[in-house]
Amino acid sequence: MTFRASCAAAVGLTAFLLASSTVCAQTVSHRGFIQARNVLYPQEAVGDDRQVLFEGLLRYEPTVRIAPWLRAFGGIDLRADSWDQTDDELRPDFRDRGVLRPTVSIRRLSANINRGGVTLDLGKQFIRWGKTDILVPTDRFAPRDFIEVTNDEFLAVTGARLVYEASGHTLDLVWIPWFTPSRAPLPGSRWFPVPDVPDLPPLTFGAADFPGGSQLGARWSFVTDRYEFSLSIYDGFNHLPTVLPEIRVDPVRVELLRVYPNMRMYGGDVVIPVPWLTIKGEAGYFMNADQRTDEYVLYVIQVERQT
Repeated sequence: MTFRASCAAAVGLTAFLLASSTVCAQTVSHRGFIQARNVLYPQEAVGDDRQVLFEGLLRYEPTVRIAPWLRAFGGIDLRADSWDQTDDELRPDFRDRGVLRPTVSIRRLSANINRGGVTLDLGKQFIRWGKTDILVPTDRFAPRDFIEVTNDEFLAVTGARLVYEASGHTLDLVWIPWFTPSRAPLPGSRWFPVPDVPDLPPLTFGAADFPGGSQLGARWSFVTDRYEFSLSIYDGFNHLPTVLPEIRVDPVRVELLRVYPNMRMYGGDVVIPVPWLTIKGEAGYFMNADQRTDEYVLYVIQVERQT
């Protein structure tokens, strides 16, 4: 998609959404932004001599308050870039399963029901677990877009989330019937280098073996003035792929098959504020029935100070 077409579509979309929000001004609030981003790399990468990246993003997020206890949330992205990291389809994408970023993406579409201490979220939504920042072992419902590793974004998942809160205790139950994978860097890009070797067959992503089952999770947390901690369990799939190379002919090429092994995780996290700093710890034990992956323990200890 060209920048000229993207700009024209952005103007048209913005005008339509603003007109719609004016008609429904009594019940609709909205926010959004238009972002132009330029990234400069001082050196070429192996197999990728591009050093200047231009990106454009328009994001619009309306909220409709239907009743005191019922709200609807939406979000739409319109994007383009100069490195062909975005597809050229103008139809809205809801599933987030493509190799490329969608030009038009339904980023969020959910309903929120809140009655007393019970909250129910239905639809495409963002779900975050865990307490640490960069590496979060228990954050199992948060796939990411890693096409540009230095600017990764979280992707929403589609399902139901029920949260009950009372006296410092929180019970969080999640059911995700539709699997959403993380988006991997593109072969031949700066973040997925392919050596420039004579007679080496082209390397591309092939088909993806998306799992068809549901993902389930439960998390109990407790918060006091002196500390907070949680225990969680997850039964589903790894949103990061296991990549299997396959040789193809006519033409000769190497296709990378992406599979997403099933996974069960038992985890927990703790936060302890002390004078001058805060100590955070998080760990997960991961079990896999797939023989191509290992069982392992992943843990993080983080110390931070906020001013």
